[in-house]
Amino acid sequence: MNDLMTKSFLSYVELKKQAKIDTESDHVDVEKGDLHQDKLSAFFSEIESIKTLIEEILISYTISRT
Repeated sequence: MNDLMTKSFLSYVELKKQAKIDTESDHVDVEKGDLHQDKLSAFFSEIESIKTLIEEILISYTISRT
């Protein structure tokens, strides 16, 4: 039982140390957003153009089959 409590306490202490390091450092938090906004905008723009191209191909294919 003592061993279990010691391990649990040490894990807690280590977690607290890591939390302190994270808050004190210049660690970038992904959840804050706007970090890669430009890259994502370009990515989704490219996806939209690909979707449009696929729709055009499907329409052309459907017309050619009739």
